Amino acid sequence: MGTPSRLAVARVRALSMWPYVSDSLCALTPVLRPGLGTLAVDAGYRLYADVEILAQWGAKKSAGVLLHEVSHLLRGHHARFDRIKPLVAASASGLISETALVKLWNIAADAEINDDLIAESVELPAGAVTPKSLGLPDGKTAEEYFWALLDRLEREQRQESGEGSGEGTAGEQKPGDAPGESSEVSSADAIAKAIEDLAPGHKDCGSCAGGPAREYEEAPDSAEAPVLGEAAQTLIRRITAQKIERAAAAKGNVPGGWVRWAKAELTPPKIPWQRVLAAQIRDYIASARGMSEYTYSRPSRRSSGGIVRPALHEPVVEVAVVLDTSGSMSEGLLTEALSEVTGVLRAARTGATFLAVDAAVHTCKRILRPEEAKRLLAGGGDTDMEVGIARAVSLRPRPDVVVVLTDGYTDWPQERIRGVRVVAGIVGTGSGDPPAWIKTVHVSKEQTS
Repeated sequence: MGTPSRLAVARVRALSMWPYVSDSLCALTPVLRPGLGTLAVDAGYRLYADVEILAQWGAKKSAGVLLHEVSHLLRGHHARFDRIKPLVAASASGLISETALVKLWNIAADAEINDDLIAESVELPAGAVTPKSLGLPDGKTAEEYFWALLDRLEREQRQESGEGSGEGTAGEQKPGDAPGESSEVSSADAIAKAIEDLAPGHKDCGSCAGGPAREYEEAPDSAEAPVLGEAAQTLIRRITAQKIERAAAAKGNVPGGWVRWAKAELTPPKIPWQRVLAAQIRDYIASARGMSEYTYSRPSRRSSGGIVRPALHEPVVEVAVVLDTSGSMSEGLLTEALSEVTGVLRAARTGATFLAVDAAVHTCKRILRPEEAKRLLAGGGDTDMEVGIARAVSLRPRPDVVVVLTDGYTDWPQERIRGVRVVAGIVGTGSGDPPAWIKTVHVSKEQTS
């Protein structure tokens, strides 16, 4: 049986297993790719098939992989990747290359899909990624799996590099280092290897799962394998969602992940607010830190021939954290706010000045670790974050960035403070938005957009 015939048989079997995804399956344009070692799909509905792998898998597993690939397209994993990519660049504590980032997202997206396939008794090739294989629970979104895995990898990398134990911080530039000669390189390599170890033998699904076009994919203007337009893809997703809703109502045995997807009706998945706030903080710190400067106080290691060259010097960015400890901040809100202190310290890298404030400043102390903040809580009275911000601005050295964590029930300074960037994290369901010149992120367990 030739490859086209095997592919046709696999497609027919897939249609019989999941009839509600028939529109997507029939819209795929096959493109033969001998030696690819898998089936892969790009964001334009072109299906790339290896000659040998179909024979090795057989019709059942080939059908399962087809269902897996169209699931990436229907669930919009390529567009969802584009939404998380900027947040990773801004909020990840360690460097992660784009290749490793695409790999990790593909693994997370596979986990989102495969638990539903397994629930339907769909056969998949050996080594297929599942939430269980990653040590995570079933029924979560790709975003939830992705952030959980990234947090785990970052935590393991910090432990290995000695961060938080007084043995140095991953990514900290050493005296005399030229650009790129820091431990961030080794950290990025370590994270990339850890991602590979998450799913040994994992095969890339193509750009349908997110990331740039792969080298084996056809050009967008290919006449032999034209892309399926976005309008047609949107229509297919909506028709499929309607079919799934009808199937769920009639039979009640549609996998939970598909039912949730259909009910969402293409609403973009929500992003953890912790990452949104962390991205804002790191962006402000990076902007305040600015370009690295040259200094002769520490000669470059590249100096030679009697010529003394300056070394790059990264200006130290001063950060102050103003935490609302007024009576309106419940224990739960304080816990949420304190969890963000960890992100601030990680972004600042050299510590921060912590201020516990209600209507007065009760604590003002430099901290290096988040657990120190918990021991410095004091207050419980009325709320006035203007007092805390004013005290922070009066510090010497003056902070470049002031992060305010509050429930929002407070007045704010109306005039912009020159030379200081202010970002506010509003926890809970607080009201009273800060003025426009203050960068604001509303954060809560319920609101994660």
